[in-house]
Amino acid sequence: MSMIRPVASSFAGLILFAAATTANAETPRPVIETTLEGTDLHVVVKSVTDYCRADADTTVFRSDGAIRIVRERPSHVSRCFATRDITFVVHDVAPGTYRVTYERVPLVAPARALTVASGTAVVPAR
Repeated sequence: MSMIRPVASSFAGLILFAAATTANAETPRPVIETTLEGTDLHVVVKSVTDYCRADADTTVFRSDGAIRIVRERPSHVSRCFATRDITFVVHDVAPGTYRVTYERVPLVAPARALTVASGTAVVPAR
């Protein structure tokens, strides 16, 4: 009987997390807005629902035609959720067209990054 309680409470927590992060008609989908300031690309991911506080590293991967912003799995999380805008600065972006994505590795499986929002940024030639 004691083994069932931890499994049941973990399952209940997973259901609550899924219910809190499931998009509905009232929750706007996250979108990416980009602006260019000199050679720096400012990326704002709007309306991201996430833990109020979480300790997670964020890495920017750059390749030809793509900029991936990946938030790793958090090590410590809070028990509340909030919807907010997240801002990143990508320095020294060369002219071209880029697919910009914000991806997050969930607290539970799968252990790969899932795309939360994506957009296109055009950096004109100087």
